[in-house]
Amino acid sequence: MGAESHNQSRYGVQERAIEVDSSIPAKSLRWSASSVTTFVQCPLKLWWGKVAGWQEGPSTATAAGTAVHSALEYLFERDPLERTPPVAEAALAVAIDEARDELAAAAVPIDDVRERAEAALAVYWNLEDPVAVDVLPDGLEREISLELAGVTFIGYADRVARSDTGAIVSDYKTGVAKPRYLGPYYRQQYLYAAALHEEDIDVTEIELLFLGEARRIRRPVYPAALERATATLRATADEAALMADKGQWTARQSGLCGWCSFETVCPLRRSRAPIPGSAVSNERLAVIPGMVHRASAPKADEVSETAVPAVVGDLDPADEAPADGGLFG
Repeated sequence: MGAESHNQSRYGVQERAIEVDSSIPAKSLRWSASSVTTFVQCPLKLWWGKVAGWQEGPSTATAAGTAVHSALEYLFERDPLERTPPVAEAALAVAIDEARDELAAAAVPIDDVRERAEAALAVYWNLEDPVAVDVLPDGLEREISLELAGVTFIGYADRVARSDTGAIVSDYKTGVAKPRYLGPYYRQQYLYAAALHEEDIDVTEIELLFLGEARRIRRPVYPAALERATATLRATADEAALMADKGQWTARQSGLCGWCSFETVCPLRRSRAPIPGSAVSNERLAVIPGMVHRASAPKADEVSETAVPAVVGDLDPADEAPADGGLFG
């Protein structure tokens, strides 16, 4: 096994710098809010996904979340008076059916996904009247790609709509609002707000719509929140660059390890684990249901928080694998 250095994080969570296979070249990453959250959770997990090119398959939670996002996007593409439950339900059925092969490959029961997604969509109608939502042009799954705090930042905002004070950025979550996991959600929305400000869109509020319990959380957009979010983005990118230069990526142990697809080959969790990126490590990952190895790892973080399930899909920390929101802010 490669050289390792030990440390104890300031949160009391064991972590270790793990030497990765030197034959895998470092990548110049663009960053999404999900990538920041993954790095805060465990830098080595980010390395596996973004540098080594391993793509985790869907889970019941991520697949249901992706299907619900697709259905709501379709709903808001319709004229306001056409935004009805039957329209959304039909779109949801199509989205789930289109994921059938991917779910089968990952050994995820499609009926479980359907049940969870239908329940979340049913709750949506208790949160708002979609007829009254005034979506901005290009405000659905709005693509973001720009330099933010000196870092290339990309993502997709679920919905950008007009509000009484300007614009509001909304994000659907298919889980429940667990307070200890809200930090990454707020950070994601504030990063989008900061990016949209750069595009001259006056975002004055962010909003989280939790479909697991019919709860809406709104927060004002203010300079200190934007500065904190962008500072976290900058610090994350800088720390990742240092790890890439050293060829050592920190594995960080937490309660999330049990949800991680890479746990079986992680040197922090398995004393006899092979070097990450080695042939033996790759062979073990290749037999995990749903796991896919891209022939060439992307030069950029190609996944959004909601658009596709590659690596994170609609990963709701409140649903399945929460990430601590506090390493950088």
